[in-house]
Amino acid sequence: LFEVAQQLSERLLRPVLETDNPTVVMTLSSFSHACRSAWLLFVVASSQMRQCLAFASRAAPTTKIARTTDTQLSQSSFYSTDQGSSIYGLDLEANAIREIATFQDWALSSGVQTCEGWELTLTNDNPQNYQVEYENDISVQTTQDLAEQSPVLFVPSHMIISSFAARDEFQPYRSYLERAEKMLASLNALDQLPHFYLTLKVLTECQNGADSPYFPWFNSLPRQFYNGASMTEFCFECLPPLVSSLALQERSNWRALQSSLQAVDDNLLYPETKANVDLLYWAFQVAFTRSVEVEIDEYDEEETQFIGYNDWRLVPMADMFNHGSDDDDSENDDCATESNVQVALTHDEEGNCLAYATRNIAAGSPLRIRYADSTNPSFLLARYGFLDETAPATFCKYMIPHTTPDVVEVGYVPNQMLFSPATGEVSRSVWNVLLYQILAASNVARKRLFYQAVLDEDEETQQKFHDAYYPQTSAKLLEHIDSFLLELDKLQNKMMTEVDNVEQHPRLPLIWKHNEFVKQTFWNVRARYFSE
Repeated sequence: LFEVAQQLSERLLRPVLETDNPTVVMTLSSFSHACRSAWLLFVVASSQMRQCLAFASRAAPTTKIARTTDTQLSQSSFYSTDQGSSIYGLDLEANAIREIATFQDWALSSGVQTCEGWELTLTNDNPQNYQVEYENDISVQTTQDLAEQSPVLFVPSHMIISSFAARDEFQPYRSYLERAEKMLASLNALDQLPHFYLTLKVLTECQNGADSPYFPWFNSLPRQFYNGASMTEFCFECLPPLVSSLALQERSNWRALQSSLQAVDDNLLYPETKANVDLLYWAFQVAFTRSVEVEIDEYDEEETQFIGYNDWRLVPMADMFNHGSDDDDSENDDCATESNVQVALTHDEEGNCLAYATRNIAAGSPLRIRYADSTNPSFLLARYGFLDETAPATFCKYMIPHTTPDVVEVGYVPNQMLFSPATGEVSRSVWNVLLYQILAASNVARKRLFYQAVLDEDEETQQKFHDAYYPQTSAKLLEHIDSFLLELDKLQNKMMTEVDNVEQHPRLPLIWKHNEFVKQTFWNVRARYFSE
């Protein structure tokens, strides 16, 4: 064991430790389970060059030594290995089997009720489904006809993990949690406080192993993810600016929560838990990709300190619904398409979760809910790690560095500045913003008249302006389309020429697919308005 420790330290640890990073335990986390019969902790102190070898009597599961890319190695305390590990009886390997049958038995015996015809199935069975990124993605479908407004699913409150309830549960550790919250605030991530408590609750349940009532559910969940928090530096470089910034924000959320969890009392979150990056990463992903937001109308300041936050909840079984696009998200009729959302979630006063059909549903149909704004597939990619090619519209990617209130009033709002992927239609807000910028640079008086017409909802006056300035606005639109298409070509070329081994960046195929989707959308717009 000592020889193995020496070899590992020379090969991987010493270059990291030379940075004088005091968080040695984090760096050594991927080695803490290297032996089945003992824990091995090898610490090299660069100041005194002392070597220490410590053994503990508890057994540890067999695991692989994590191999990271060069980019990952430089930030090894922040990245999951994708190869995973095993801890507390939970297999974190990327290709770990999802125990769906056991989960269903547990859920039904715990009080979950499902409609007749409810079925969990592999998403990959449907080659036309847009969520093909997960090799073992599970989704919901019905084998029987369902009537509109009929009940689809009921999950009792005692099975639901709530960010509010978790914070109350951990009150005995309040002083340590206040330190963690302050760290979140210092990292500009205080808005992720509910997700912090969801992550903490998942981790404390994991520590109970098979004794946790949630263990069957944990074993049914995915271990591999494709969202922004899982991407490498090279992945970010291959994304267009908007989705790249959203993906980077997800990685920042992961870093902030991981750092804040280190401040939690060891009696609540064990040292071996804090040192296991794969477990922390997996719990973070569960909290961020499988939780739903529940709006709270009233707050009792004496009962909760979550003032200003909605509750976020993890709902076993309801988290198996995939996302569907909702045409109600598009505020422009020209860009609207038929909704493929079949189910809506509600929560009653007792905290139970109920799902009901929003339309008549034919047997054999998938059952989907709405995760987030369907006109923002970039956010869906960054947060959840899939591409929604059925989106009714997508942001036109027209970026204004410094916005003003009047530009926003004219229409510079992401869910209004839209291109239709299917038809190439451009929303009225895009034309308004382009025209407003032209008038602002050429005729201030006309700019004010047009601005007032927008505020007054004077469609006739607005149309007169658009007719008069169409050559200028269309030229500005064409310039934006062509320049963005050129940028997309550069990104695609970067992926083709600078990657020797795609396995080092397993999210690249999804990124390529995303960029192709955006490119096709822009070509559709170009063909619609500039066919000549």
